[in-house]
Amino acid sequence: MKKILTSLLQLFRISVPVLQPALIPARQSNRSAGTFRSNTPRFPVEHRPYRAQTVSPRGFIQSQPRNSNQVVNQGYLRVGLVGFHLNSFIIRACAQITDSALAKPIESLPALIKPTQSRDIAGGLKNALQMLTNAPKGRTAILILTSGQPTGNQMMLRDLVKTAAKWQTAIHPILLSDKEEEQNPASNLATQSFLGYGKYRCVATAQQLNQAVCSVFNSLTSNGGSINSIIVVVDCSAQMQEQFAGTTRLEMVAVALRRQISKQHQNPALAV
Repeated sequence: MKKILTSLLQLFRISVPVLQPALIPARQSNRSAGTFRSNTPRFPVEHRPYRAQTVSPRGFIQSQPRNSNQVVNQGYLRVGLVGFHLNSFIIRACAQITDSALAKPIESLPALIKPTQSRDIAGGLKNALQMLTNAPKGRTAILILTSGQPTGNQMMLRDLVKTAAKWQTAIHPILLSDKEEEQNPASNLATQSFLGYGKYRCVATAQQLNQAVCSVFNSLTSNGGSINSIIVVVDCSAQMQEQFAGTTRLEMVAVALRRQISKQHQNPALAV
């Protein structure tokens, strides 16, 4: 039978190659790693098939990862707005000071006034601290603009001031009054005794208020390269709408805040 098969192969000239054991790729085992690795060379990564994608310029910019170093080097100031009367409420979440959306909440302040003499500064301070919990790394401050002394839970108010000091967040209370009141309870809100900064001021004119607000903002905008945050806490009780220094306290506050925003628009370098 074997001779017959050999004859047939020779007849049809079929050659059967003999495989040498040395030509068969050997599979080596890596027992220490528990895996197997072949000696067959892998396809180079740079030569793998690539499917081109068409992306619009806007989509390309949005898809790029943010350069955190660039953001920090540029720096800017974030501003949030809180109001209080019988209770407290958030008027505007933190936004970059050059954001035009900050102008509208400031214009809406007169509509938030309530006919009450209550001033829940403790609630406003609590809201401000909560807004700063997610603030980027940088300086933080709270600016309180009020027409009189705080009402409500005084013990909670003292605890909140201590919390702000622990967070190294400056509290700058500004009392709008035509009487020099160095011993007004609002002065106890300042963090200067804890931190060395966070000053109490009593102002009687629009010029004094503008200078005080400008000083607070400058203490944050002078730290170049940081993303700093400030929460402005505004009194919305009835006294803010009463006549004061030829205008109203609320109008004075609105003008002072608008000036700060306008200053940043005119000179963005101040925001770094």
